[in-house]
Amino acid sequence: MQLLFVYAVAGYSKNNGTWNKGFGTHYSLHLTTYAKWTADYILMLPWVLWLLNYMTLAAERAVVFVLLLNHKVNYNRIFAVSTFVSFHFGLFLFLELGKFPWVGIAFWIPLIPSEVWDKFLKSSKDVSTLINAPKWSNYIAVLFVLLILYSNLKALKFPPSIAPLTYLQKELYIKQGWGVFKGPPKTDGWMVSDAQLRNGRHMDLYAGRDSVVWDKPKRYSASFKNQNHREYFRNLRRKNFKSQLKRYASWRVRNWNATHDSDEQIDSVAFYYLKERILKEGGYGPVEKVHLYTHK
Repeated sequence: MQLLFVYAVAGYSKNNGTWNKGFGTHYSLHLTTYAKWTADYILMLPWVLWLLNYMTLAAERAVVFVLLLNHKVNYNRIFAVSTFVSFHFGLFLFLELGKFPWVGIAFWIPLIPSEVWDKFLKSSKDVSTLINAPKWSNYIAVLFVLLILYSNLKALKFPPSIAPLTYLQKELYIKQGWGVFKGPPKTDGWMVSDAQLRNGRHMDLYAGRDSVVWDKPKRYSASFKNQNHREYFRNLRRKNFKSQLKRYASWRVRNWNATHDSDEQIDSVAFYYLKERILKEGGYGPVEKVHLYTHK
């Protein structure tokens, strides 16, 4: 049931003009914060982008429900597992998403039918067991399934808000959202900081460069240490994270000044977001220089 919720909600949250018209993967693979070098090749093939767009919708909106079908030999499960393992491996090939693709693949391993294991392991021994759980545990399980279903439907803005369920959802920390790339941003960009030293020299404190370079990085997605690092800096460029940007700037300046001579001390540092619009026909529009914050 959890697998159904994750993928079905991800699929139906994409019910918008971007995905329904075939541009979901186009915008997703143009996000330089995430796109790997392999994405450059697939972006040259618009028909492949179109095909992957609708294959994603079909898998998340329909294929996942074949898990509910029951056959003597679970061909439906083999089909579903193969589909989504391939789907997550595809995410790994083209996008920097940290552990997410591998966690997704791990989700599906327990659903591989026993017939497959028996064939490869050449085992005829019946190792299945039944867990003797008390009956009351079933009611708790049903309660959690209903709460998670409610949480996911709420993410789709489907049911009216039910106060007791919303309270339970909040107190039990099971609020879930699975709208992965539900509406991929139509703009992306990179961050530059212009730090002025007391000796008049300028440097990029954010990138750790001796000079300020405004040009687009060749592979911006590769400049992050890990996924947490990537998400942190993606958040820093948002308006509602300005207080975090202030703290980050203060920390970087304090560390720099503590290890450099007086003429190399930083007087001020200005942070900018170089934003560019992703064009529907491919490529990017003119770069817009957005001032985020100046730390003195």
